Amino acid sequence: MSKEKEIVKLSGIYREDDRIFLVYPSSGFSAFYLVDYPHPLFPAWYLADMENPEPVMRARTYTFLSWVEELRKEGLALGGDETQVLIFTEDGALNFKDRSEPARHKILDLAGDLYLFSKNARGFFVVVKGGHAFHMRALEKIMEPERDFLRLI
Repeated sequence: MSKEKEIVKLSGIYREDDRIFLVYPSSGFSAFYLVDYPHPLFPAWYLADMENPEPVMRARTYTFLSWVEELRKEGLALGGDETQVLIFTEDGALNFKDRSEPARHKILDLAGDLYLFSKNARGFFVVVKGGHAFHMRALEKIMEPERDFLRLI
């Protein structure tokens, strides 16, 4: 079987302070994600089975109103508006629809990061307070060959 068609099943855990990345073997991709900020509308969580990816694919990115000015100074978020981005204020949100949306967006991020890391990675992922850089550090650590909890099939 060629490398491109192999299904990689792995298991392991990676932690940084209160952030956690767990992966269990699975024939597909599913994830539980917990997002937490010191804000009244958090924590947010979602359990996704990617046999029905629509709820995850509909999730908008999010930011905090206090971050928008800094992002724009850096030349970022120039085309975004409330229809495309979930914007949190100090005590609420400008366009809040669903409490799980930030977690669903993070699952979409995770799926993209997995694709960049290995186009054929599969598993059941549990992530607490993750992000792009955290996902990649976790995957690199879990893939270290000397880790005794790693299983590639």
